[in-house]
Amino acid sequence: MTEQERIYLKHLLIDIQNYICDCKDCNSNYNSDFCSIFSRLLIFLPRFNATYNIQPFFYDNLNCLNTDDLLKVINKGLSKKGKVKLCKEYKKLLSYYYYTFYKIMVESNPENEEFFDQHVIEECIDDCIKNCIKNEFNLDDNLLFLATINKEFIFTLIQPEDDELNFEFILVATKTSGGIGFKFPQMYDLVDGTFKIFSNGEFVEEDINKWRTYEELSDGKIYKVYRYVSQNTLGRYTPITSPQHYKLQIKRTT
Repeated sequence: MTEQERIYLKHLLIDIQNYICDCKDCNSNYNSDFCSIFSRLLIFLPRFNATYNIQPFFYDNLNCLNTDDLLKVINKGLSKKGKVKLCKEYKKLLSYYYYTFYKIMVESNPENEEFFDQHVIEECIDDCIKNCIKNEFNLDDNLLFLATINKEFIFTLIQPEDDELNFEFILVATKTSGGIGFKFPQMYDLVDGTFKIFSNGEFVEEDINKWRTYEELSDGKIYKVYRYVSQNTLGRYTPITSPQHYKLQIKRTT
């Protein structure tokens, strides 16, 4: 995000936390910025989603919070009166976005915690909402490491070789499109920042510069993704004609 966007978000989050900690109807006692929280949130969401690679389905219904119905109620109130007077529903929705932003941004970069107020999180957000969102992000009980072992760029769960989180796997050969790759939770990283490929009868260090690395949000979880698509000197796709055998180890960093 740009500095201007960060300032916009900071002011938006301050207004959200003031509302969810002192839940009142929006009226003449509040300034226009405070009354426009939801509109400003909708303006900012596309940029936030692009920054953190969040797909639209992420905001679909959770088990404990029907976000679709809440959005309809809030939008209906705004379209008729230009302001929200449903304190309970509005607080739920704003709490959901505030805590979701918190989980995504702080997981991505601990320095982003400066945007948020721990008192607000501890005292003003319903435990049900927090637990629901935490469950969406909880990866500790079932570490997910996925790789394209059966079909090009279709991820399949891979089990570690041992308790030290060593993995050994063979990625499928590609055909006409796509690529090979693997991904794991964002709070983990490659040991020594690299991995090995089996070549000429032994495992040697892979040239990681050939791989595209990025983060994605999938099923409510943030992953680090390593993707490789073979290209020739003209930048054209070329198939990988034989399966590729890799070995790596990951470790928790946060």
